[in-house]
Amino acid sequence: MPEIASKFLFTSSRCELPYQLPLLISLRSGIKSQSIAETIFLTFYGRNFMNADYSEDKLVQENAAEILESLGWESFYAFDNEIFGEDENLSLGLQPDGKVFLGRSSKKQILLVPYLKKALERFNPGITVDEIKKAVDVLLDYSLNNDLAMIVQQNKAFYTFIKDGIPVDTTDENGNNVRRTFKIINFNEKAEAPAEERNEFVAVRELWMESPIGKPLMRADVIGFVNGIPLLFTELKRLDVDVRNAYLDNYKRSLECVPHLFYYNAMVILSNGMDAKIGTVGSKYKFFSEWSRKTEDDEVDDDEPKMHIMLEAVCCKQTFLDLVENFIIFDNSSGKLAKILARNHQYLG
Repeated sequence: MPEIASKFLFTSSRCELPYQLPLLISLRSGIKSQSIAETIFLTFYGRNFMNADYSEDKLVQENAAEILESLGWESFYAFDNEIFGEDENLSLGLQPDGKVFLGRSSKKQILLVPYLKKALERFNPGITVDEIKKAVDVLLDYSLNNDLAMIVQQNKAFYTFIKDGIPVDTTDENGNNVRRTFKIINFNEKAEAPAEERNEFVAVRELWMESPIGKPLMRADVIGFVNGIPLLFTELKRLDVDVRNAYLDNYKRSLECVPHLFYYNAMVILSNGMDAKIGTVGSKYKFFSEWSRKTEDDEVDDDEPKMHIMLEAVCCKQTFLDLVENFIIFDNSSGKLAKILARNHQYLG
């Protein structure tokens, strides 16, 4: 048990501990986020005090959202707040009444198409309305299949478009048939990039997704979109639940019910607030790994929540883009296509 927790464990009554200790941990350890302090408290003191105020959302989802927001991601809580449709009078994001408009026409839609169209306009000067439509249609052209091998195969095809751009057959100014490639992500975005060079990073919590193949309705804990493309899937559990359960239960069920979500996915993060694993679609759980250091010079801190370290390191915008562009490979040497993401030590060098 951390020294901070042990000091106050015997100086406060049990009925006061749930309310005092998170604050004391926060003050003594320099942790600014109250939700992170609560996470540490519950991890080491147990689940006896877990109640409505200490729910999965409060301690893990909200914590993850705070971290992503601190890294410059917009964060929205969808659940029963999402507005569906194609209302041109609505701006994307949070509405004055607290509702959220992401531009989805229904729960079956996975891509946030308005964000994707905006990126095509930003990064491809002179692109026409017809070319934008054709580019979007390329990312919507797939055969639904929840066979894992087929999901990985489709993921590889879309990864090429995400990384290298979308090829579109069109005409030039002279009416000649040509093929142009349109960029949908600016992998060279700098920290202080002007608006026309920026990607839009959006994290959505509790996003409902209707299965297009007759399976049960699914709700994702956190999905990270870049320019409307769902590149990050995050499955979260309570502190007292093993991270493996996030893989065996919700993640595998999502693969079965909403396979098209993973056609675009770059990486999968599993966590219970303290422990965290990262991997790729199609990988067995044993190939999911920890991300324990943010920089090459960092020492591994076993007392700091691994989810905190992983999200701050991996989801920093420039690092996230770098991982997607340069540290993902597809390997077929075993006769079975596998998607591989660099591990922490491989990325840091």
